Amino acid sequence: MKRLLFIAIALSIALPCFGVMQRRDESDNSLLNVDFTGEGIYIKRAAPGTTATFTRASSALEYWQQPARLAATNIPRFWPGQGILIEGADTNVCIRNEVSSFVDAEWTEVNLMVGRTALPNLYNGGSIFITYFGGDAYHYQTKLLTAVKYIVSALVYIDPAYGAISTQMKMAAGVAGAIAGLTTNYEHLGNDVYLCWAVFTATAANWDIGFKFTLPGFGYLAYHSCLTCHIAAPTLEGGDFPRSPIPNTTGASITRAADVLTIPGTGNIGTTEGTIDVELTESSSEAQVATANIHYYFGYYQSATNYIVLYIRGGSDTTAFAIRMGGAGACDNDAAAGQVRGNNLKLRLVYRQATTLDETNYAILYRNAGAGWGQLCVSAVQPTGPLNGTGTIYVEAWIDLVRHVNAVVRRITIWKDAKVGIPGG
Repeated sequence: MKRLLFIAIALSIALPCFGVMQRRDESDNSLLNVDFTGEGIYIKRAAPGTTATFTRASSALEYWQQPARLAATNIPRFWPGQGILIEGADTNVCIRNEVSSFVDAEWTEVNLMVGRTALPNLYNGGSIFITYFGGDAYHYQTKLLTAVKYIVSALVYIDPAYGAISTQMKMAAGVAGAIAGLTTNYEHLGNDVYLCWAVFTATAANWDIGFKFTLPGFGYLAYHSCLTCHIAAPTLEGGDFPRSPIPNTTGASITRAADVLTIPGTGNIGTTEGTIDVELTESSSEAQVATANIHYYFGYYQSATNYIVLYIRGGSDTTAFAIRMGGAGACDNDAAAGQVRGNNLKLRLVYRQATTLDETNYAILYRNAGAGWGQLCVSAVQPTGPLNGTGTIYVEAWIDLVRHVNAVVRRITIWKDAKVGIPGG
């Protein structure tokens, strides 16, 4: 698919393989308007300058289309009509998990026969197919795990004529010799292909990881590819949600590098007041249970006394903001806002340094998760001074480029004005 880029104002972009597109109204007065929902990226900046940069030090799977395919190093991955996928790093402990590298000796089969086939082409020219013989059937690998929580996932196809997929195939795991089906989530990617995933907490031991099949009768077929098992929160995000599956053609664990998208802060952030809009698809429906687990939606950082962040606060499972403008004044707050995987989430943060927004507060966070806009939380603490205005804007991260929500980002818009009141009201 050709990637397209339209630049409204002179701008150097370190995003490879893009063309030109004119499709947006340039009349808005925003400092920054970034839209990822078309066939690529639309970027409008009020001030020309240095580059916006996307990097990822490895290839990564585009799994929402069939057949799935790899995006090369430093090439962004776009969900059609949805946005750009930003993920943290993950390591897949499962080996030889796709058809071109399938080695039967690496897997264990119970009550089934396994082979390779060209159809359906889940990824890389084919699938690993299962012929079901009856009873509880398993196809799995045995891997040494540590005592942490893991996500196990795969691309799966079962002919819809055979019945509901949730009654036929489950992700499975267990201490070696005691594999069992897990409570499995099914996300339809189209053409009867599913991203299937489940969560389990391991002990420090050898574990059997794979699939449990219970098909309607003898000779029925199922297909899978890209069995992936990774630590549930290797980058401190917390939460139980899958990232993209990781193909592995080797006999050892393989790592997918983190997606990193940054935009210069200079000229793109209001220094004394402003409005920040962020729209994305929520990645998690789980509570963030550990106090160190923070999901950053958006980050602007210049220094320890000049930054703005929007994030999920770990432990309390709340949506939060924090602002430092020229000093250490704690202009921040949070409020409970349950996460629902797949929701189109919109956040608006409005702030002002010298005067209040509503006779009381210097910052207000609004939220819309599909049921309309509402005021979520506020802060009556006055920021110490203006922002520096330089620094960097981080998409789905903050400062260290490690902690990511792993979501599909749709839009980011920043104004130099404080837009007070319920958005759209």
